Amino acid sequence: MNRMKKTVYLFCMLATAASAVSTAHAQIGGAPAQINEGFPPPIRTPTPYGNGIDGLPPPGAPPGLNLGPDVPAAPYSDSPYAQPPYGGPSSPYAVSPNGEVLIESAPFDPALCNYQQPFGRIYFAADAMYWDRTEPFQREIAVRAVGGAPRLRTSDPNWTHEVFPRLTMGVVCPNNWAIEANIYYKDDFDAIANYGETDLVTGTFFGVQPEPSDWSSADQINLRMASGLHSYEVSAINTIAGIQPILGIRYLEFRDRATFTAFDNASRSDAYIGTYNFMLGPQAGLKVGYDFGMIGVEALGKVGWYYNDAKTSTLIRDLNNTTVYRDVHRNGQNDACVFETGVMIYARPLTWLSVRFGYQALGIINTAMAVDQISQVRSAALNTTGIIPDAHGDIIYHGIYLGLEGRW
Repeated sequence: MNRMKKTVYLFCMLATAASAVSTAHAQIGGAPAQINEGFPPPIRTPTPYGNGIDGLPPPGAPPGLNLGPDVPAAPYSDSPYAQPPYGGPSSPYAVSPNGEVLIESAPFDPALCNYQQPFGRIYFAADAMYWDRTEPFQREIAVRAVGGAPRLRTSDPNWTHEVFPRLTMGVVCPNNWAIEANIYYKDDFDAIANYGETDLVTGTFFGVQPEPSDWSSADQINLRMASGLHSYEVSAINTIAGIQPILGIRYLEFRDRATFTAFDNASRSDAYIGTYNFMLGPQAGLKVGYDFGMIGVEALGKVGWYYNDAKTSTLIRDLNNTTVYRDVHRNGQNDACVFETGVMIYARPLTWLSVRFGYQALGIINTAMAVDQISQVRSAALNTTGIIPDAHGDIIYHGIYLGLEGRW
């Protein structure tokens, strides 16, 4: 009986020891299922230290860590990190000799992650845009009362650069596509010109008016032009390195306005022509970027075909603003084309932060502009300023920008 008790006791001790060895092996070599949680899927290709399927080294291979079927084996090293593919400066995480997964602050290894945009899946950028706009077509506004020589044209105002913000927000999805929103908004691109000569300035933009009009033989006529641009777009961008396709939709508002003021002795009369364009449509494009260490360059191009709901409004007053000569409002629809192109260079002082500088241009084709509503017929009876809407104008906004981008 004592011999049987000793045999049972010895069998229990051996079972306990076997269980402890199995548990230790599982902790070191058979990594738990959650060890890869939050990381890219394991690479399951043959390596010098494992067959990539079950993590077991082939016969005769150097000693290495058996990390189980979910993680390829890595060789033993005196370094606190294992060798590639899980160690080194290009790896997002490393494995220590005792099998512990260590987090390493480094860019994603392209072999492990296909995202061309590193350092996080959520990004936000803010840029200070410094843009100018192209001049409109030349239209005659005023002439010299004696001789009829042109003295004021729509090409005379000097457009200057304006500063405004642009915001970009995006998230990179697991399928390598990023959903990106882009917004910029500017209301007061403006320019001013005038011509003055006592009793010798005559307005012609709505026909030469007979005396005693404030617009005939005036002392001075002023011209102020202004435009506004609002852009809201959502795009899907493929983030795999190389040429990246862009597909999206944009809503664009373009406003243009010309304001005229006549001074004749003690009288003042005002007039304005305003146009409003509300455009919505799809767009497609390409983005190309290259990294050179912590420095990179990027270029993009997009084009879209838009439905444009265009409105025009014309109001002309006379005789010290006591008489309304013309008050006309028109509305129509047409197709418009919008294109955007740019190039950018950037540097990353921190892994999550980049500083960027670039040039960008946005063009609108087939849009209603204020100066295009002006008739060049000097006869007051035949002049059609503001009566027949014109939505065939073109404009380009362009300039440089400087900004910051963060990724998390």
